[in-house]
Amino acid sequence: MHVWRDDEGVMRGGEWGEPRFEVEPLCMYCWSKCRFCSRCGGGGKFRTGKWRPRELFENSKKTCSLSHLRTGNISFEYDLRRCPNAVTPSELTAVGQCWRELGMQTYAQAREMESNLGLQSLGTVVERVRASAEEAMRFVADAAAAPNGQRYVVLVWEAAARKVGKCKHATTRSQPLPPLTPSPQDLSSLPAPRRHLRGFQSAELDLELDLERAVLFFGFSQFSSRSQVILAETLITLFRGIMDDAGIAPQNFARGPIKHVWWTQRRPPPGSAFALSIEKRAHFRAMGFVPLAAYCTEFRTSIDEFARGKEYESPFFEQFAAPFVTVYDWTRTLAAREH
Repeated sequence: MHVWRDDEGVMRGGEWGEPRFEVEPLCMYCWSKCRFCSRCGGGGKFRTGKWRPRELFENSKKTCSLSHLRTGNISFEYDLRRCPNAVTPSELTAVGQCWRELGMQTYAQAREMESNLGLQSLGTVVERVRASAEEAMRFVADAAAAPNGQRYVVLVWEAAARKVGKCKHATTRSQPLPPLTPSPQDLSSLPAPRRHLRGFQSAELDLELDLERAVLFFGFSQFSSRSQVILAETLITLFRGIMDDAGIAPQNFARGPIKHVWWTQRRPPPGSAFALSIEKRAHFRAMGFVPLAAYCTEFRTSIDEFARGKEYESPFFEQFAAPFVTVYDWTRTLAAREH
């Protein structure tokens, strides 16, 4: 078969030739386990969508049963809660739902299941996401591990849709709430949230040593969007709450009391071309994050200042640290650019 080939879009100078086709290779093993969902978004160079396990396609439907809700042109509200007393049962439910929804969207796809050991079946993915969701909920439902520590969570709620203009990020100050958080044993019987949670960031301020060497630990987090603006607004909301608790004026906050920020991330599977390491992401580099061991060497800081680091000494985790002043300046600069 011959077709008229004209790469420049102009008939003059074209020629007849064999047509060229783009080919998406797929092995028979994956073909037998997965189907393509065009509503999931993302995808590769060939078409929009993702390869999902066949079990997610109910009643032979052409699209999977996972949520296909897009971030779209909406605004967000940011609420700070001090754990555990200020977190309501419905908010705790929202944290678990958010984790499960986004976790399934991330891991229940062919490229993740085949590159992560132990996730080759949908059942193991569901169980892994369920177990990690409970861990995230327990982190939010419990008090800080250190005697003098304080645990926080910033909830990113979906607000009203906007008709025109770009997405705005409305920050709301948190208000004290009654101690309604149940014990960890009651997590399965919590009421449903009234709003849709689009993301959250938990954190713990560790004052176990002293105020001059405080460490801010970023704990469990999930976001429906990788927007740097959303991350910056989330962290600003967190920092405002810490300022209020410490009684520090904003102009003095960057120089104390927090010295280090510690962020633990799950390590990408060996050989995976899809999971991007934290140190290769532009905004994490801009915030100054480097591997924890390198950070301690560069800033002549004892590893003992990261008191709970031994909990994450595992081949499944990567530990990073950055000077608090660098992280704080990054959030202020990015937020100022948007307002």
